[in-house]
Amino acid sequence: MEASLAACHTQEALGAVVHLDEGMARAGAAAADDLPKDQRGPFHGVPFLVKDLGGVAKGLPPAAGSAAIRAQGRRPEADSHLLHDLRRTGLIPFGITATPPFGLSGGGPCL
Repeated sequence: MEASLAACHTQEALGAVVHLDEGMARAGAAAADDLPKDQRGPFHGVPFLVKDLGGVAKGLPPAAGSAAIRAQGRRPEADSHLLHDLRRTGLIPFGITATPPFGLSGGGPCL
């Protein structure tokens, strides 16, 4: 996790990460370290940045790429179904990556 946080800071000028929660990152890594081996998923302990396109993670402010929505500072109290499933695999969400405002999630064919 520390290497992932350092990489985010090193490449900050790119603007690829719009929200980084270092406390969440370290807490998630510590919780992963404490998880018994028989309860670990296939991606156990892998740091994960959430794309800001609909799959919301508890505590990370979704904005669909919109500065106006981001300014509201909303922080979900629960994961979306997608993030719940991703966490069960062992991924550790700790930030949000940039996306065009109200971009498409790629969940279906483009018309």
